[in-house]
Amino acid sequence: MYHSLKNFKPLGCLGRILNCEEFTKECAMAEQPSTQSLMKIVEEIVFAPIFSNAYRPGEDVDIYNSIGELLYNIAQITQSNNFMILYCLSTIAFFIKQLFYITREKNCINQACKYATRDVKIESLDENGTPAAKLESLDENEFLNTGKRRKEVIFKFNFSRINDAICQNAIFKHHWSEFTEALVHSDDNDTPVQNSHPAAFFFNEDTIILPNYRAASYTATPNYLTGFGILGTFLGLAGGIYLASAGLSGGFDADNTEKLRTALNQLLSGAGLAFMTSIVGLACSLLFAIREKYIIRELQKNLGDFVNALDERVHLITAEDVSRQQFALQEEQRDLQEEQRDL
Repeated sequence: MYHSLKNFKPLGCLGRILNCEEFTKECAMAEQPSTQSLMKIVEEIVFAPIFSNAYRPGEDVDIYNSIGELLYNIAQITQSNNFMILYCLSTIAFFIKQLFYITREKNCINQACKYATRDVKIESLDENGTPAAKLESLDENEFLNTGKRRKEVIFKFNFSRINDAICQNAIFKHHWSEFTEALVHSDDNDTPVQNSHPAAFFFNEDTIILPNYRAASYTATPNYLTGFGILGTFLGLAGGIYLASAGLSGGFDADNTEKLRTALNQLLSGAGLAFMTSIVGLACSLLFAIREKYIIRELQKNLGDFVNALDERVHLITAEDVSRQQFALQEEQRDLQEEQRDL
């Protein structure tokens, strides 16, 4: 078992650092340390600090007394103010970390949505109030009419510029390429850019927000914070009951009145500290849940602004439009047939 320790000089250094003279001497003299030396250093550096009252190096270990000593020390720790403060600070630190992450991701998505909306709303007009690209053939009175028609015309003649700008948007570029592949362009200036699907089909919460937002983690964070608070409370209560059990086990006779009063005071003071962890956990959970709901609404609003701006500038091909075009084609065919018969 110890063949791998042969001629391993750092063990002698370890013995000197830990003030284990016998272990250092044996490591220097022998080719490999003995089992007794190894057990001795384990006793001095592992068992002695933990069971300082119940155990002395070189003595046989009473496992039940050792466990009782360990539980007693842990119970005392849970009843201290330092434990409560450190536990609450740990809960608050987790709350702040999650709040920092959710705010950073929110700012990134909001910025992408605002930039994309700004790019879609580009209105590059020259001094005459017409788009900078090829609008000489468009009737001026028709163009100056406000509303969806004007937005469609501006979008059509600035599409190349808009496309280049949004393709540089890391969050939108992939779904924007899918959106542009479904667009129907026409050389006719009177025909706007058309699409058979609304913008929300390509740009929605599942495609834009969720891939860049750890929704599952943030949704579970209030539960984590509440669980941390309740766990701290039960640790404090369990420690207080464990320490008070000795005083409460003596009965309620006159001889044990003072011991009973001390045990009850210790239990109540420990319970007061324990409930502070639940208060901190519940408060952080409530604040995070409110903040998360606000962020979700803000993200949905900014994404909705982009979708609405795009829908106002791209004509949606509906079933009624297809029926109307088919009816117009049938009328043209009928007129052509009548002209041929007249000839």
